[in-house]
Amino acid sequence: MRALFAAFAVILLAVSPASAGSKLLDYGIYQTGGETNCDFSKPIGNCDLNSVAHVATTTEIPGAIGVTFGVRYATDGQTLVRHTVVFPPAGLKNPRFPQVVHVINNDTSCSGPDCSSLYTLDFPWEVVTGIWTFQIWAGGKVVIEKKFRVVLPNKKPKKVDGVKTASLSP
Repeated sequence: MRALFAAFAVILLAVSPASAGSKLLDYGIYQTGGETNCDFSKPIGNCDLNSVAHVATTTEIPGAIGVTFGVRYATDGQTLVRHTVVFPPAGLKNPRFPQVVHVINNDTSCSGPDCSSLYTLDFPWEVVTGIWTFQIWAGGKVVIEKKFRVVLPNKKPKKVDGVKTASLSP
């Protein structure tokens, strides 16, 4: 449930112009050292992260609880940006709230080479397969966009007492 936005800061009504030097540094799967300052008052919660480490460059994301994925980017100096995550067409449905969520936006301030927009699959209802789009907006336009395909783990036949059965493999 945690849309994880490092550099989480101020909610703004409009996103201010960014430096032309926004640059994608890496993307894919990340390991984190835990979450702090969580807010679960909305259908998709937000948390700050402790120590983020990039572990795999990929656009295919295993749909499994605990997987954190997204983008890390840099800006020239201080920049106000909007992080947007567009979910697959089915959207995400937190059972504690009535609405299905198709897009989340978070306006934030980020400076220098340590900016990221990440999402952790914490609950089964968040494991929605399909294309997830991460966008970084500045000055009214998308300056970084990365698409990920969330897939269920492979089902591989496994022999048990000479009979093939389907089982999930990590």
